[in-house]
Amino acid sequence: MVVEEGKIREFANATRSKNADYQSGSVSPVTFLTSAILWQDPSNSPWGEAGLNWARILHGAEDVPYPLEKVAEVYQELRKAKVEFQMEFYSGAGHGFSVPKNKDEERANELSIGTATRFLKGIFGI
Repeated sequence: MVVEEGKIREFANATRSKNADYQSGSVSPVTFLTSAILWQDPSNSPWGEAGLNWARILHGAEDVPYPLEKVAEVYQELRKAKVEFQMEFYSGAGHGFSVPKNKDEERANELSIGTATRFLKGIFGI
């Protein structure tokens, strides 16, 4: 997938990333790749061609902007579309728990890193 450097910078700004590498466009945040799935035509997806299932939802149960009721709507849509997916909810964690603000978010961050690590090890066999 070809991604314009300006789009990486735009995505980094939208997610309020302060990482200088993202501002230069030289590195793409992992969330950019997973979010890009939502923007592209499924018939043109490199992930499908590779046989990868990227549907992972790692969600803070106390996320105010995206409460569990909204996540339930996503859950129903995924089921209706017969999409394979994995969902994990982390109690005590709000939105953006990868920058922990309390012990619950530290725990959620560690658990989500473990989930991502297992997923990537499964893909790359390492």
